[in-house]
Parts: sequence; C-alpha cells; structure tokens
Amino acid sequence: MPSHRRLRAHRRLAAFAAAGALALAACTADANAPEPTGDTGASALPATPASATPSPSEDAFEAFPDRPASQVDAWPDPGDFLVDVTKAVVPAATLAQQERWDDYDHMGRITGTAQARWIGSWSTNDAISNYAHQVYTAAAAADRIGLIAYYGMRDYTCEEAASDPELADFYAERSRVLVEELPGSGAQAWIVLEPALVASLGSCEGDPRGAWVADAAATFADAGAAVYLDAGVVDDPAAIAASLASLDLESVAGIAVGTNGYRAVSEQLAAGEAVLAALADAGVDVDAPRSGPDPGEPGLGLIVDTSRSAVPVEAPEPCNPPEAGIGVPPRLVGAGALDAYVWIKRVGESDGACNGGPTRGQFSQALALQLARNGSLEES
Repeated sequence: MPSHRRLRAHRRLAAFAAAGALALAACTADANAPEPTGDTGASALPATPASATPSPSEDAFEAFPDRPASQVDAWPDPGDFLVDVTKAVVPAATLAQQERWDDYDHMGRITGTAQARWIGSWSTNDAISNYAHQVYTAAAAADRIGLIAYYGMRDYTCEEAASDPELADFYAERSRVLVEELPGSGAQAWIVLEPALVASLGSCEGDPRGAWVADAAATFADAGAAVYLDAGVVDDPAAIAASLASLDLESVAGIAVGTNGYRAVSEQLAAGEAVLAALADAGVDVDAPRSGPDPGEPGLGLIVDTSRSAVPVEAPEPCNPPEAGIGVPPRLVGAGALDAYVWIKRVGESDGACNGGPTRGQFSQALALQLARNGSLEES
C-alpha cells in the first residue's frame, strides 16, 4: 500500500477506535455494577448514533476501502429492532486497528445485530431515566423498536420483599421512571419484564412480587410499551403456567422464553405454546386482546431469545459451552403465537468463570468470536 493510502487507512482505524472508546467511556460507574443473579449481561451501555462506529457487517469497506475482501457472511438486519451499542464495539475497533479482518467481520455479526438494553436496580433512578431516554430517542430516530430487559428487582429476594414494605414503593418508582419519557417520544418500546423471576414466584410465604410485577406491567403498558414477562428457559411449562396464572396478565402482551439459554428455537417455542395452553386450561383467556400494545395476533404472544440458539445445548446449566453459536437475527414474525425473535442475552458476555470465560456478565472477545464463528441462520 502506498504510504499516503496507508496513512489514511490508519487515520480511519484510529477514528473508529476512538469512537468505540468514547462509547465505553460514556458508561457511568453504576453501569458496571455487579451482574444480576441469573444475568444475561445486564450492564447498561449508552446508545450511540449508528454513524459513530462503522458496522463491520455493513460499512466495513466504506470505512476501510483498502482492506482485503471479506470471507465472512454478514448477519442480516431485518430492520425491526434498534441496533444498540454493546460491549463488542471497542473490541471490534481494536481488531480493525490490528487489521484482523476475519475476526473483525465476525465481531460485526454482533455489533450489527439488535440486542436488548439491560436496565435495572443496580442503577440509580437518574441513570435509569437517562438510559431509557437514550433508547427511546434512538428508536424513534431509527423508526425501530427499542428492546429493554428490565431487571428492577434484582436485589430483592422473596423473603426481603415479603418483610420490607418500603421495597414496593422503591420498585414502583423505579418502574415509573423507566417509562416516564416514553409517551410523546415517538418511540416504540418492548420491555422484557424481570428475567427469570416467574419461576421463583411464591417461593416464600406472603411473596408480594407477583403483584408488584403486575403493577409494573400496567405502568409500562399505560405508557405505550409492549410488555413480555420473562420465563427464562422453559423446562416445565406446567410449573411456569401455574406461576403465571396467579398474576394479573391484563397488561401483558406475552411471554419471553429461551432467555439466557442455548436451547433450540423450536423447543422453546413449543414450550411457550405449552405454557399458553396450560394457562387456557387454568381459565386464563389467552386469546383476549390486551389492555396495552399487543404485537402480533390478539392475545398473549411469545418472543423467543435466539441470541445463542444456533447449536442447541441440552445440559441443565451450560456455562460458556464452546459449541454454542449465535442464532437467527431479531425480527417480527406475527404468525400464530409467535410475535418475534429477539436477542435478549447480550452476546459475548460470560456465563461465569468457566470454559475460559471471565466472571459472569463480563465481555469476552474470545467467547464473542467463538459464538459468532459458530453462528447459523437456520432455525434450530
């Protein structure tokens, strides 16, 4: 490469790296708080305009026209959900600086794919308001759906919630703050409510959390958000349905399944449909229109987390399995009970200190590249 062209290329690389570094530096201290129990990568990051960091999957050759031709197929972006900045942005910039183009293009499968913004009780209410504002502003500007995973009672055990009445007020205020700017923002928002909580409801005497969740769902729906209660990886549809049947589901658009797991999409979709059937058997009108936004067909719907579903792993609690891969990209479906495929778990954030991964919730470039290389666009 002639020297003047090499200089221009290195300037582009430096600009890309600087943009990524600014995105990471913009994180507040509480965004790096300890990860939630049962976390799917919950540290919140600020939204960044798409132009700030070239997407390896879309803009690689505009940003770096002198680079070799890519041998990596980009992950499709159907255009339905907001592509939010993730912890993969800075590693992608570093890979570009190092001219590791194969790895850069694989990382682009992650940085260019819409993933949920995790917001929860590890942040102050002011920070929650700020993060939510970023999502709504970016979603409205892009005319896409902003996806939020809300973990507002991460720090509340069943016993603590039952014994401390003040926690109900704290939770209600935190939930109100999350959506206070949604009305009038022009944004569409979907909220995945309390990851993995459903399975633990009723685990102590006088558990009030189900009522709190129902109130939060009503608050979100009244503000214009579609609300999906998270059931996590569903192994026992009857047990999940029994927990859900005790809740007021009027404001709930549907149920999220497969979150934080490595199960086949077909398996979790079937499990979700079994949950809906069990709810109907219990007397819940699952086909009734919801009181809030109701994506897809009328009635309770399903969204499936496909972020790590390409190679199904059946172990009860897999931890950074090396065979796992990213699955089909997020998109609206609207067929039968299935409203959408989504990426709730943030790809590359570790399950824990196992199989070469760092502590839970920390981003690992090695894990991210492993997942991206093993990815498949076939529905598992």
